[in-house]
Amino acid sequence: ADPMLLFGPDETKIAFQDYLAGQPLGECIVGVETLDAMTDDQIVAKVRNYFWQLAKSESNPDKSEL
Repeated sequence: ADPMLLFGPDETKIAFQDYLAGQPLGECIVGVETLDAMTDDQIVAKVRNYFWQLAKSESNPDKSEL
């Protein structure tokens, strides 16, 4: 399954993460963030930026950790 980013304004996202933790789909969660109300365009921008940063960090690991 594809990676998932959970976000929203309340604790429901945490309950959902806990629910998925015992299932194979739970391994797909790459982040959980608290965010206020957003427009559709803001949601798209947030998700694109998050996964762009994730891909960037995975392709350029910090050499100081070696």
